[in-house]
Amino acid sequence: MLANAGDQHPPTVLIVEDEAAIRMAVQETLEDNGFRTVEAANAREALDTIEKMGRTIDLVFTAVRIPGEMDG
Repeated sequence: MLANAGDQHPPTVLIVEDEAAIRMAVQETLEDNGFRTVEAANAREALDTIEKMGRTIDLVFTAVRIPGEMDG
């Protein structure tokens, strides 16, 4: 559990991973430990999500090698 579980909202983690099974496993683990999560399958989706959500993303968890125009 998070040390700051009494805070107004848990930290939000953006998970950027092209492999759906890995993305879901990371999401489940983080949510089980009190984090909110947002997912993206590639760097473009991640940037779009960050732009939409603004400062509500507290941490980015990303794969280093992701197919597409950009990587992690």
